[in-house]
Amino acid sequence: MFLQGRPPFFQQIANMKKTVIFGILMSALCLLSVSSCREKQLLNVRGEVKSVEIHKDTLIALTLSLNNGGDSLVFNLDNARFQNGVMLPKDSVIVDYIEHHDTLKALVVTVLPKVNNFSLPDTLVTISRKATDNEPSRPKGK
Repeated sequence: MFLQGRPPFFQQIANMKKTVIFGILMSALCLLSVSSCREKQLLNVRGEVKSVEIHKDTLIALTLSLNNGGDSLVFNLDNARFQNGVMLPKDSVIVDYIEHHDTLKALVVTVLPKVNNFSLPDTLVTISRKATDNEPSRPKGK
């Protein structure tokens, strides 16, 4: 009789193995779900636009040359917002972005205004026109 089937002790160990394996799997699943939900950190960088990738009328990507010299970053522009217009090459911009998997996803791109360099001539000529009595009068209003 003793040799028929497993003794109750071995059945309890087999049931415990299933419970322990199930507990380990659930712990691993909880750990993975908590670690993947970490808060994404908003970063920003300032630089000069090297190039803008455009497909038809949609901005796809932005290559930004950093102010430190040789480094450059490529940003994904899906669902990005633009302040002060859309950037062109050689514009200075500030990009607020997050790291999404292995890509940099731009959220807000702020175009910095350029300083206009112009010079005025030494003498300004003012041209004025005086109305004469011979000119037909313009109707006022509308």
